[in-house]
Formats: sequence, C-alpha cells, structure tokens
Amino acid sequence: MGNQVPVPPQDGTVAKKRKKWPWIVGIGVAALAIIAVAQPSTKNNSPAPTNKVPTPAASDPPVADASTEQASPGTTIGGDGTFLVGVDFVPGTYKSASPKSGMCSWARLNKMSSITDIGAVILNGNNTGQGFVTIEPSDVAFASQLCETWEKVG
Repeated sequence: MGNQVPVPPQDGTVAKKRKKWPWIVGIGVAALAIIAVAQPSTKNNSPAPTNKVPTPAASDPPVADASTEQASPGTTIGGDGTFLVGVDFVPGTYKSASPKSGMCSWARLNKMSSITDIGAVILNGNNTGQGFVTIEPSDVAFASQLCETWEKVG
C-alpha cells in the first residue's frame, strides 16, 4: 500500500493531472488582499487649511495684539538660571551684590545652554564679593548660579 502506482483508465483516455499553481496563486492573491485591507490608512482626512480669518462679531470684546503685550528686555537679571541676551535683558555692564551663599558663578554663553557646558562658555567667573560682568550684544545668553540679582550699571 505504501507505493501505489496510478492505474491508467481502461477506455484509452489519458488521465489529466490536477494543476496546483491556480491554488497557489489564489492563496497568494487572497493573502495580499488581506494585508492591503488590514493596513491603516495614511491618507489625511482632515480638511484642507484655509487662509480665511474669522471676522469677530460686533459683540466680541477687542483682542489685544500679542506684539504689544510682549515684555521688552529688562535691565536686571535673576540670580539663578540662564537668560537670553536681547530677550530677557539688554546687553551691558551688570553688577551683583555679594552672594549670601558664599560664592556666585556666572558665564557668558555663545548658545543657550547651562553654566556647566564648557563648549558654550565665552567667559566665566566666580565671585565671593560684589561681581561685575559686561555682556556683549553678540553673546547669546548669560548663566548665573547662586548669585544675587544682577543690575545694569552701564
């Protein structure tokens, strides 16, 4: 029974072999269709942006222009933190009182960073007494740690 040989038909006709490839192709097409249907759509269904600005109703309160409410750079710098030149304060010469903690550290920076980023430091210093620093318009930021408030003197 293990090795059976097919018996040809007795009427003289030749038996046709069943072709397997249509089944294989059919299964492949079905698999691709299932994968295609299961994939999430990457199509953006949100409406196209318009350039229309809504017109306020007569009863709406007036809206202040954001540019008029923006604070201008100040003439003082906080004792702790990193501050942007021209945004948080104006360039110039600043002084700080003797630190209450014993020592104050500061740094002029060429990018917005921390006082410990050596690659960003233009010039730095440590004060145990009153400190002075001149911050140039070309500096990007000023960092101060454990200092008293810096006040513009020139």
